[in-house]
Amino acid sequence: MQSCNKTRLLAKLNAASRGPFGDLTPILICAPAGFGKTKLVSTWLAAQPDALVVRMRCFPDSAHNLWADIAAALSTVITAGLPEPEASRSALLRQVAALKQPLTLVIDDYHFATTPENDLSLLDLTSPRLRLIVIARRVCVLNGPLAARRVPMLAVTAEHLAFTLEEAREHVVARFSAPDTAGTAAALELACGWPLAIRAAFAPAAAEAGSSATPAPDQSVFHLEPLAALTRFAQHHLEGLNANAKTIMLAATLTDVIDIDQAQEITTGDAAEVRSAIDELTELGLLVPAATGDTDEFRCHPSVKRGIASRVEGFLTHSQRSHVIHSRATRIAHTSPLTAFRMYLKIAAYDEAELLLVQHFATITDEPGANNGDLRAIPKASLVKHPTFIAAQLFLSFGDPKTPDSALTYLTALWYQSIKLQNEGTQPSGELRVPHLMQAMVAARLAGDVHTAHRLSLSLEAQVDSTHVFTPLPQRLGYGARRVVGTGSLPVYLRELGTTAFVAGDLNRARSTWERLRVHAETLISYPWSGFPPASTRTVTDVESGHRWLLAALYERALTEVLDGNIILASQLLEHADSFAERTGSQAAYVTWVSGEVARANVSYELGDEQSLTRAIAAVSPIARRTEHRSLLLVAETESILSTHGAHWALSHMETAITRLADEDPHLSHNSPLLHSYHALVATLCSRFATADEVLAAMPQDSSVIIIEQARRALFAADDVRAILTAERVADSNSSRRQQTHRSMIIACAAWSAGRKAEAFSAWEQGATLIERFGLVSALRTVPHDILTQVAEAAQRAGIVDAVALVESVPVAARAKRYERLTGMEIRTLNAVAQHRTAKEASSALFITPATVKKHLNAVYRKLEAKGRDEALLRASRMGLLTH
Repeated sequence: MQSCNKTRLLAKLNAASRGPFGDLTPILICAPAGFGKTKLVSTWLAAQPDALVVRMRCFPDSAHNLWADIAAALSTVITAGLPEPEASRSALLRQVAALKQPLTLVIDDYHFATTPENDLSLLDLTSPRLRLIVIARRVCVLNGPLAARRVPMLAVTAEHLAFTLEEAREHVVARFSAPDTAGTAAALELACGWPLAIRAAFAPAAAEAGSSATPAPDQSVFHLEPLAALTRFAQHHLEGLNANAKTIMLAATLTDVIDIDQAQEITTGDAAEVRSAIDELTELGLLVPAATGDTDEFRCHPSVKRGIASRVEGFLTHSQRSHVIHSRATRIAHTSPLTAFRMYLKIAAYDEAELLLVQHFATITDEPGANNGDLRAIPKASLVKHPTFIAAQLFLSFGDPKTPDSALTYLTALWYQSIKLQNEGTQPSGELRVPHLMQAMVAARLAGDVHTAHRLSLSLEAQVDSTHVFTPLPQRLGYGARRVVGTGSLPVYLRELGTTAFVAGDLNRARSTWERLRVHAETLISYPWSGFPPASTRTVTDVESGHRWLLAALYERALTEVLDGNIILASQLLEHADSFAERTGSQAAYVTWVSGEVARANVSYELGDEQSLTRAIAAVSPIARRTEHRSLLLVAETESILSTHGAHWALSHMETAITRLADEDPHLSHNSPLLHSYHALVATLCSRFATADEVLAAMPQDSSVIIIEQARRALFAADDVRAILTAERVADSNSSRRQQTHRSMIIACAAWSAGRKAEAFSAWEQGATLIERFGLVSALRTVPHDILTQVAEAAQRAGIVDAVALVESVPVAARAKRYERLTGMEIRTLNAVAQHRTAKEASSALFITPATVKKHLNAVYRKLEAKGRDEALLRASRMGLLTH
């Protein structure tokens, strides 16, 4: 059987003639059985008929007699002065050095003679007159750096000898008339270019007989489907192995990869016997090194894995199989956590699996598709006992539009139940304590208990910092060493701590947390760890993970700046994140992209970019019902409507949305202080003071955002002094830039209306400076536009601040107005009309004439801009002026 593309390989061998020894560059052809090594060399040498060639073959006892065998082989062509086989090696080397004509020495089956000493001493044969060609299934150090430093050598390995997929396809069609079927394609994929496996799949009888001859096309009769033939091929090899080798192969199919130590643990042989068994398996091609270079890990060749795996249950008991898998998982838990996690789940070792998951949560959940399937297979009773499994499912499912809301509702309820049981039982200790508290924090936040969530977050931060569990590493430990516990979970924990601080309004703490997340992500990018072994099922590298979490940090920081009121910085962060995502082809981790889109929506309405706003809302809409930031998304939608259609349309949209949110899930956005305060703001812009009062009364009265809305309500009710005094209760030290800007706008308008020009100018200057610096232009829409215009124009004339253009930039539909304040008598008249309906009845109740009643009503109509009694009563009712 032709080993592979002959032209390609012969060209590689011919290239050896251009080495430092000219035509005599030594050549090593090292590959397992079945790669056609000997035939390749024979074909190449046949093209050189004038070359003097000596061939010798090694046998199982050749390691101790190598030089004697070489002397015997050379004696057939060198007769003068050649020492007897028993003569010294130095004498033989002198004779070789004295050769008068070029000679090629081919040593076949050298794997029988390879030892470190023989490998290195063999290089001494290299001379200007002798070309050495070594053919072996395995060598000790001849293909290593130590030998390469002594003598440059051309190495031809299994990688070179293997068929490419296209070569294999052409070969089986030409030589075996193989049909173009899915079975043929699958068999070729599993064969990985190994000629012996390909022959086994398409000419099984010849392969099992060990024949190197390829049957002619007319002899190719398919008795077995190719995949079934590979299974038979694997089982045929298994039957011929000794007990130790058979156990090692069976174990390798269970764990995919096996190392020397584990092989010794599961067999009855000593170290030498185990080493010998593994050497045999690698020579046969059944085991292949898990990586190039020096390694003590081996994987089962794909072509035989399926067939040998079918025999595992017949040879190993359930207990033995579980022990093999558990042993391997424990060995690689901190170098290949994803692979170990799957192994633990496979044998239902749920305690070990949860511990590993909390240590490497981000690393393991980086593979969402496969992991969710693994997690879904866990029984309900085990899920309840191990809440981290449910947390991982929720983590993976929240951002997937294909996951139905009913599934998330079920998982969330199960998670709450599990956390409750954990809290009622014995508190976890050790490495589970912090992760379980972290989950309790997130559960409290999702349930609307922001106070408890924030309290837990402060406790968790202190514990994390004091134990250094999550300190990012600027370097990575070498293979086999244990990484600092928890670094594989750090980004997820930082995200949850930052989100809790954000929801609680602790924006400085949120910023600090996003900065820690950014630093950690950049550490992953700058110092990627290469310690994950080749057997790892992990496909996301540290660099890729770092890219994803860096985007997460940027998007979360942008959203934090939006809430704080720094629109310009938020826009810059989004621009940087978008550029980075495009440059690296990365996506933000978890559902943090939602934070980016919500931030974009809020930035867009500030900038008047309706297209970006529409795109951002459309991007989030498939999972909008399940995101914690629905309140901010609703604010963006409402602000857009306010800008184009006015406050009354905006309020109608918002109240409809709030009702829908309450019906869908009362635990999420409905309880947001931001949502309540903004509801009160829009109601105030519509002079719906009764609605605003009802909303504000349900909120903590000492909150800065609520105090601002109380001051705004007083401003629009024309209670200017109260508005000023209330707004001044908000200090810079405990308020955001957004609140500072709104406070300045309120005080500027209220002070101007109250005749306190200097105070109005000072507040307007501060507010205009904040808007210019941070870009929060929406604050201009939240105070009476006519009063603000007067302040701006007067300040411009006084040379204090020229910001009239800012006020004029407010869309006409969004320009707020306040109604003139009613007198006490006008309010009493309106209440009497509401109760008695006619002017005569109202006059009797008020002890005034009907004409006086009409006079007061006309004043009410003018101040409230009403066209008649019914409109005036409706507006007054919404303003909270009616007592009945």
